[in-house]
Amino acid sequence: IPMWEHSPNGGCWIVKVKKADNIDKKWELLLFACIGEQFREPSVIGVVLSLRIKERLMEVWLKDGRNEAMKQVISKRIKELLKIDFTNVMIYYKDHRRSIKDGSTMKNAEGFKFVKQKKGNQQNKNKETTQKGEPQQINRKMV
Repeated sequence: IPMWEHSPNGGCWIVKVKKADNIDKKWELLLFACIGEQFREPSVIGVVLSLRIKERLMEVWLKDGRNEAMKQVISKRIKELLKIDFTNVMIYYKDHRRSIKDGSTMKNAEGFKFVKQKKGNQQNKNKETTQKGEPQQINRKMV
């Protein structure tokens, strides 16, 4: 079982799934992807399924989460594997150092969403990426 202290420079991507949704197939896909090294990234060290009263949390744990480009590649791979429409579902990221401090994986996790690209002026500094692009942080407020 992965533990925060084993990889203090790491972190995890978290996907919340409603209790009413069938999580069995999604969990199987995520688990087999980890076992079969389908993330194509040695920093992925495990996956976790957390069953809560109102929701389920699926987590992909990273040994070292300091590389932003690598984190984005993994978040896109999660999106592809689970076939989840992240325009309607938020994905979260939490550093293990913060989890150790908070005593929680979910408390103060940063929320991200894949958003559709705005049409029109491509020079707009506030343009959003396509669903195939990197996840965009919703705000700096922690969840």
